[in-house]
Amino acid sequence: MRGPNLNDDERRKIVIILFESIVKEKPKHGRIKELAAQFQVDRKTIRNLWKKAKIQKYDGVRIDVRSLIPGKSCIVPLRCPVEEIVNVELPLRSTVKKLAAAINCKPTTVSRWIRMGEIKSHNSSIHPDLTRDNKFLRLHFIMSKIYLDRLLNCMKFKDMSNVIHIDEKWFNMTKASQRYYLVKEEEVPYRSCKSKRFIVKVMFIAAVSRPTYAENGELLFDEKIGIFPFTYEKPAQRNSKIG
Repeated sequence: MRGPNLNDDERRKIVIILFESIVKEKPKHGRIKELAAQFQVDRKTIRNLWKKAKIQKYDGVRIDVRSLIPGKSCIVPLRCPVEEIVNVELPLRSTVKKLAAAINCKPTTVSRWIRMGEIKSHNSSIHPDLTRDNKFLRLHFIMSKIYLDRLLNCMKFKDMSNVIHIDEKWFNMTKASQRYYLVKEEEVPYRSCKSKRFIVKVMFIAAVSRPTYAENGELLFDEKIGIFPFTYEKPAQRNSKIG
């Protein structure tokens, strides 16, 4: 049964017991099994200690059975160079590979720092550049939706049930890349236009409002008012002006 790794004192103690129980140049029968049970390790661990100590004794060198695990496995992880990363320009920090090249390390090391929380990923979005007047108008709009409930003596937001929200919606008539499922003998459809920027777009105006419910929970109004096209296709009217 394999237990935790033996420390150096336990390893030396095991070797001393083995040498004290030598019978015909071998440990006493059953001693290895007893030591394995006593120190809760596998018998192979005890045998390896005995083999190492016996070779050192026959070679006439000092017996040293200290563990080599700290020297082999205790690898100090590379510390995240915070100051160096901060000094790297943002365009060179857009991907793991670019950042690794900028600070002269491996991409796997950067990925490890991300998993450890030393580096965080952030998607930077463009925000509106609000002027002082813009901020004032937004604050004024928000404050206009607050009222004092005199019954409960607290401030509340208006439910805005009598407000209609209007928004413009753009729709492409087709996609630049479209997947179709065809039968084996069917001809592949061919679509073309001058470029992706010439795909026909249609603009609609949509109007919605908050839904309305009755006291029993019945839906009286589903918030959808309608969506209407901005333009219509029809023959041009003749100019009535006489030239």
